[in-house]
Amino acid sequence: MLTTRKIANAITDDIPELYVLGNPPASVVAFASKHPKVDALEVGDAMSKKGWHLNALNEPKSVHIACTVRMNSVFLHYYY
Repeated sequence: MLTTRKIANAITDDIPELYVLGNPPASVVAFASKHPKVDALEVGDAMSKKGWHLNALNEPKSVHIACTVRMNSVFLHYYY
């Protein structure tokens, strides 16, 4: 859960074009774009190329990250 909260906080605090959907209580974080020129699915595609494993969602167009052990290491690589 710690990584989940850190990812949600990083999106909220550091990426003004994106927002977190809901308040993730466990191991999944979903985000969408609040900027008309930023496509959340394109953000997800770019992240996938850097090793993130994501799933696309719609209504709203968004992406979710399952915070598994592997994703913890990817997050730590890019965030710290």
